[in-house]
Amino acid sequence: MQTSPNQCGWPRGRSPSRARRQPVGSAQNGFQHRNRQLKEVSKQKFVTSYFTAVVEAGLGNKDQALEWLEKSYRERVGLLAFLKVDPWFDELHSEPRFQDLLRRIGL
Repeated sequence: MQTSPNQCGWPRGRSPSRARRQPVGSAQNGFQHRNRQLKEVSKQKFVTSYFTAVVEAGLGNKDQALEWLEKSYRERVGLLAFLKVDPWFDELHSEPRFQDLLRRIGL
């Protein structure tokens, strides 16, 4: 399996949904590893802020995830079109900042 990053900064052959199926402790370790990996890749090439928000949400860092989603909004990241149905952000749906972001996006 190839693990070099693709154009968006997410390693090839690794899907975010794969981590969702892992036990909690294992998923936490995976997200922490992914967070370090994205930081390293971002030193050399563009990594969309949306993927950083996914990792932060996976780690349970709601405030950081929301900050990265706000940055995604300012950068007009196209993936935000799926924000309302993206399962990575299910835990954020009750957050007022998340609801405000959905409203501003038009979702």
